[in-house]
Amino acid sequence: MAKVYIGVGEDEAVQLFYYFVESEGTPEKDPLIVWLAGGPGCSSLRSFFFEIGPLQIDYGRYVDDVPALQVDPYSWTKVASIIYLDAPATTGYSYTENSEAAHSSDTISGSQTAEFIRKVA
Repeated sequence: MAKVYIGVGEDEAVQLFYYFVESEGTPEKDPLIVWLAGGPGCSSLRSFFFEIGPLQIDYGRYVDDVPALQVDPYSWTKVASIIYLDAPATTGYSYTENSEAAHSSDTISGSQTAEFIRKVA
């Protein structure tokens, strides 16, 4: 599992945050899924822990005052590698320090996501 920022847009002003989880099956042959949580504001980590990811919160259990985690036996990572992407900018852990780049639209977000995919491919 890797977490990284990739710069996109003009002067790479937008830093898109993502987690990559390799397939538990046959990574060389299994499909790759790019998962967008549907922001703005909602991190894809919500999907990681509550929907399709390899780990889930073990409700009621804590380790050093932090919720405990357990393996999800139904994770999509059993059959696919997944990139959990926080997009557009200001969604989840993605950010920009340029107020102009913080403004987004479907067209801009789509363009930035396409650029992201080209850069990680």
